[in-house]
Amino acid sequence: MCLPTVPLAACRSAPSDNVELGVLVFHRGLDVYMPHRLHHQLQVAQYKYKSETAWTDSGGGASTYFAKPKWQVGPGVPSNTKRDVPDIAFDATENTGQYTYYEGTWYSGYGTSYGPPNMAGYWALVLEALKGKSTGNVASLFYKLGASSSYQTNMHDVATGSNGPGIGPGYDATKDWDYTTGWGSVNGTKALSYFEANP
Repeated sequence: MCLPTVPLAACRSAPSDNVELGVLVFHRGLDVYMPHRLHHQLQVAQYKYKSETAWTDSGGGASTYFAKPKWQVGPGVPSNTKRDVPDIAFDATENTGQYTYYEGTWYSGYGTSYGPPNMAGYWALVLEALKGKSTGNVASLFYKLGASSSYQTNMHDVATGSNGPGIGPGYDATKDWDYTTGWGSVNGTKALSYFEANP
């Protein structure tokens, strides 16, 4: 089963980085058809969600190349004419790690390389719940969710931390959408129920 879009992660640096206002913006992730996610630090206590914080020295910002898509609106989204990233956030800290099963062995890992495949796996579960119904551009659905009254239930709004102090001042995480974590991280089964009811 193919995903309608390709999940991308922001890296701390890449040859095609687009620098605006001194903040790294990963160029390929700005494309309208590629949902973009930045990484953050997840805190858990006794295997339960506790909090999240924006990852220092990560990317985020406005593109100087790509125009803002019509669907990129909602609380906190800048009213500029350029594509803003990220769309959502995903855990990448070594403190929690993520497990991968490969050729009969479980591996633990972390970092920006783990976000996109895990998000693709999550979206495969959404598509399974929708019985294979196409959802179109995945990123636009997160903006629909972000503007809905159930946003705080279905997403974890990451409102602490900053993506600076890298090569520029960075941006602070705030309530609703922001340049550090977008809409925040997905609240697994609750968001899946939302997408199932609102494809």
